[in-house]
Order: sequence, then C-alpha cells, then structure tokens
Amino acid sequence: MKKIFTILALVISASAFAGVTGSGVTMEYEGEYGQGKDSGTNGSSVAVAPYIKFGQGWKADVKFDAGRDFGQTDGQNNAIDGKIEARIRKDFKVTDKLAAGLRLGVGEKFAGKDFSYYTVEPIVTYNLTQPWSVNASVRYRNAFDTSNNFKTTTYKIGTAYKVTNQDEVGVKYFDKYGDSRSNGFELVYTRGF
Repeated sequence: MKKIFTILALVISASAFAGVTGSGVTMEYEGEYGQGKDSGTNGSSVAVAPYIKFGQGWKADVKFDAGRDFGQTDGQNNAIDGKIEARIRKDFKVTDKLAAGLRLGVGEKFAGKDFSYYTVEPIVTYNLTQPWSVNASVRYRNAFDTSNNFKTTTYKIGTAYKVTNQDEVGVKYFDKYGDSRSNGFELVYTRGF
C-alpha cells in the first residue's frame, strides 16, 4: 500500500511542475469466462479510473476495481475482491493515424491475502476515421511475491468511438493466460473534462 501512496504523491507533485493539459474519468465493466483448468469460474468486475493528462503524450491514472468470481468456490457467495492500481502511460505518435504507447502500473490486491503487484502494457492505437479507432495491447501482470499466483499475460483487441470531444465509448475482447486462464469482454466509457 505504501507503493500506491508514493506513486500518488509523485503524480500530484509532477502535475504541479509538468502542467496539466486535461483530466477525466474512465469507467469499465468486464465480463470474464474461465477456460481450461479455470472452466466454470466466471466473473465480472467494475472499475473507475480518474486520470490526468500532461503534455507530450503523458497520462497518469489510479484505477479502482471491484469484482467477483462465480463458480468453483462458493458460487454467488464468493467474496468481492478489490484492486487499486496507480498507472502512468506515454504515447508516441508514429504517423497521423498510428500511435504506440507503454503503460506501467503498481497495484495492491485486497481479497483474503493482500499483496502488491506490477503491470507492463504496450499499446497500439490506429484511427480508422475521425471518430473511430481500433486498439490492441498486451498486458503482463505479476505479484512482487510470485507465490501469490498472479502472473498473467492478457491480450486485448478493441474499438472505440468518440461520441463527442469529451465522450468516448468502446468495447474490447481479451484473452488471459498464466496462473489463471480466461477470456471475455470489456465495455468502456471515458469522459474528459
């Protein structure tokens, strides 16, 4: 948890010096379906991630996530688990339509045994037209203490549509491999201020 507060302090102090160019919030709903050894373990989660944009393609956010698995353990009575993750992202414009970026994160999982984890996620976005874009990413996640069985690689592909200059909706398909095996979908809404 100390890592989260350290990162938040860095983000706040950086915003005082770097000049904030925008802010907003992203909301997500995720439906997940267990595969292979995790078959029968389905779940869903909701997340809220307020963010700050800085100049030159930098973005920082804190993602608050709550979810529940349905199935193998206690069905509808499984405990709700939570995660909080501080993330920073840098995007590079490759062409007028293509951007590539990297997001790094540090988080804490709260459920039964609490533990810290980290994430690394390269991201590519291609603008099809002015409001439409497609995106793909590969997210690697692992606990700092690897005995927590939290190592996964998640492949995502999706599309987004800018409804207005401040509002964007999107949908993504994902496939997770590692200590757990699942696939599913993600619905995303972003509101800029």
